[in-house]
Amino acid sequence: MRHFFSATALLTAATLVASTQGGCAEAWAPITSAPGAVAVVELFTSEGCSSCPPAEDLLNTLHEDALSDDGPPVIALAFHVDYWDRLGWADRFASPDYSHRQGIYTQTLPSGRFTRGRAYTPQMVVNGTSGFVGSAQGKAHEALTQSLAAPAAVAVDLQAVRRDNTLEFTWTLTHDAALSGSAQINLALTEDNLTSDVAQGENRGRTLVHHAVVRGWHSAPAANGSYVMDLPPDANPGQIAAVAYVQASPGGPILGAARATPGP
Repeated sequence: MRHFFSATALLTAATLVASTQGGCAEAWAPITSAPGAVAVVELFTSEGCSSCPPAEDLLNTLHEDALSDDGPPVIALAFHVDYWDRLGWADRFASPDYSHRQGIYTQTLPSGRFTRGRAYTPQMVVNGTSGFVGSAQGKAHEALTQSLAAPAAVAVDLQAVRRDNTLEFTWTLTHDAALSGSAQINLALTEDNLTSDVAQGENRGRTLVHHAVVRGWHSAPAANGSYVMDLPPDANPGQIAAVAYVQASPGGPILGAARATPGP
């Protein structure tokens, strides 16, 4: 079941027709991109939401395609929100920080049936400019095609080094014009190949497989720099990655991004 939430409280539950949620598989042409282009796909999801597994399947496919040889320059991020935790199943990957991030998008994305003022799962946001039901394959393809049509405004050079139980991000930004004072650099520590056996809630009895799960998060004013992030105690070091992306404002367009797997 897909639920809608205001910025402060649960409002209502809604059931959508399959054509709206992208329940039927859709065929599309291969995604192509201009040199230097990149698209960041953020999925707001929860293990407690029965409408979320199809959206996570889509995100997993985009992620796996991007990691393949000659794959499109797409960076996937799965943000597990915490507002479902009170409804029968506590998602171990959920954080109020990720719910807050989604809340920013509810106020900045263009108005529409599933945008302004309402947070819901699953919600997919592409390059900070397009938001839609996370399992809508056709909308995802359309948004990615549009986002990858032009080079990124900011080139992000990212290096990541793991030392014991920390991950150090080091990045350099290259751009033609000065970034505005509201621009920010977002850092995400992600983990692949995570599995949960859900015992309660809407997904009770299901085994869920997750990729590109955000396990750590940090934002700062956009500038060259470095940052050390702690690894979650249960993280598999062989499955982690670092992502850095520049955003014009906290809920604005994404200007450039990079993903790196950590060296020793």
